[in-house]
Formats: sequence, C-alpha cells, structure tokens
Amino acid sequence: MSGLANSITDDGVLSLVELFRENQTLKHLNIADNKILTNGAELLLNVPHLLSLKLEANKIFTDGTRKIASAIKANNNLTYLDIADNGPWYEPEILISAIKANTKLSEINLDWIPDVVQEKFSELVRDSSTLTTIHLCGNEYTSGPLGMRILSEALKANSSLTSLNLYGNKIGNLGLGKLSEAIRVNRKLLSLNLEANEIGNEGIIHLADALTHNSTLIRLNLSSNNISDEGALALSKMLVHNSSLKVLSLLVNEIEDSGISALKNSLKINKRIVLSIDEKKSRIYKEFKTLIKDRTQITEKKRDHLFHSPIGWIYPISHLFDHYRCDYL
Repeated sequence: MSGLANSITDDGVLSLVELFRENQTLKHLNIADNKILTNGAELLLNVPHLLSLKLEANKIFTDGTRKIASAIKANNNLTYLDIADNGPWYEPEILISAIKANTKLSEINLDWIPDVVQEKFSELVRDSSTLTTIHLCGNEYTSGPLGMRILSEALKANSSLTSLNLYGNKIGNLGLGKLSEAIRVNRKLLSLNLEANEIGNEGIIHLADALTHNSTLIRLNLSSNNISDEGALALSKMLVHNSSLKVLSLLVNEIEDSGISALKNSLKINKRIVLSIDEKKSRIYKEFKTLIKDRTQITEKKRDHLFHSPIGWIYPISHLFDHYRCDYL
C-alpha cells in the first residue's frame, strides 16, 4: 500500500492504523515524503502484522529518538524499514542499539549516522546475523578512510550482509583502499553500490586487485566517479580472472577509447559480464557495443532505462541511485 507524498500527518496515521487492524492482509506500507512526526511513526511501528515500512522523508525524530528506538526494538514482524531523510538523530546510540536488538529486520535504509557512533554501528554490521541489505546514502559515517576502515573491519567478520549501498559517501581513493581489504576476503556480499564517491584510478586499482581474489560479488555500480583509462585497464585485467561478477556499471566516468578497448578485449574472455559505459561516437565504442549487445536487453519505461542480466533487472542509470531513491541497488 502506498501513501507516498500525500501530506499525511499523525492524524491521518490514526486512520491508516485502523485500516491495517481491520485488514490484516495488508503487510506493506510506503508512506515516504509526508508530514509524519514521532507519535505517528510510533503507531505505525506498532502495527503487529506489517512486514515493510517506508518512512523516508518525514519528521519522525521531531520529539527525539527514544520512542522510535523502543518501537523498533519491540517490533517482531518488520523485515524492511526505511527511516532515511528524517533529520538528525538526537541520541543515535540508542537507535543503533535498538536496530541491533531487533532480530527480524533484514533490510534497513539509513542516511545520517554521526561519527560519534561509528564504532557502535560497526558492531551492528559485524554482529548481525539477520541483516542482508543496508543502504547508507550520503553518510558522515562512511566518509573517507577512517569511516571505511571501521566499516571494512566489520565487513570482514559479517556473515549475513549480501547487499551494501554506499551511494554518495565521499569515500575517495583512500577510503576505497580500506574497503577493498574487506572485499578481498568477504564471501557473502553479492551487490555493492559505490556510485558518486569521488573515486579515481588509484582507488580502482586497489578494488580491481581485491576483486581478482573475490568469488562472490555479482553486482558492482561504479557510476559517476572519476575513473579514466588507467582505471578501466585495471578493471579489464580483473575481469579476465574474476568469474563471479555479472553486472558492472561504469556510466558517467572519464573512460575514452584506450580504456574502452581494454574492456572490450576482456569481454572476449569473460563472456558472462554485462557492462555499461558512456556512449561514444568512436569505432572502438561501436565494436564494444557490438560485442556486448547480445548480453544486454534495454527496455525504455518512461524515464527509466533498465538493464537485464542473468540475475534480473539492473538499475545502472545514475538517477536511480540518487538520494531520494537510495534504497534501489
């Protein structure tokens, strides 16, 4: 059920809660971008049979964090929770502890984790046995090498996480170097979004080396970074040896004919990868496009371009990973 962008207030939530109590077949609610405050969110979190709740872009922390944290901790049904873009967390350690205590949640979307709880959030990532997907878009927590070092150590020990969305975190080359240490040894992660993270060739060289040793990652989004031909060459060498990666997006980068040529040659050996790069008018790009066309089916649906691969529909175009829609991998 969707109530997206309808100016719903806490008074409207009362009617929604009554509707859900009367009709227990309703198990999913998208109520993002409304005017819901703390009390309304608390009521929704207490609906007993609700499985997924999207509360993005409301104001649920207006009256503090404790009520929301208590409701999350006590909830025994929700598997998906989106509380991104709701303003700052006034007592972030309480909220992180509540998420950690919840043993049902498998997917969360958070967008603002202050650096004062870096270690506590890392403990959540490290110790969770139920969380499979985490979205952290535009986060202070994951900015730069310090945040990525802490997150990397947690990922090395995690045994449940399969999807990680780090869109727009200013990770940079040094930060990606730290994350690559975890990618090298992690055997659980299947999908990784690193779009718009100020990553250049230096960071990509570290990541490509890690992926040479990784045999589980399937989807990787590197769109909207600063990757040029040097980075493309490193990725092309990796693709010759990597047998797990099936989808790689390099859209909105700085890759020219030399890099495209290297990627094209790697695709002759790696016949499983679906690779998307910016369109060029050159002969090399046309050869690349000819080589890849049998692996990619492009369907235009209004404003979205979807790439189909053996693992399903992929969303490589940058607007599908923007802040408002950061729960799309």
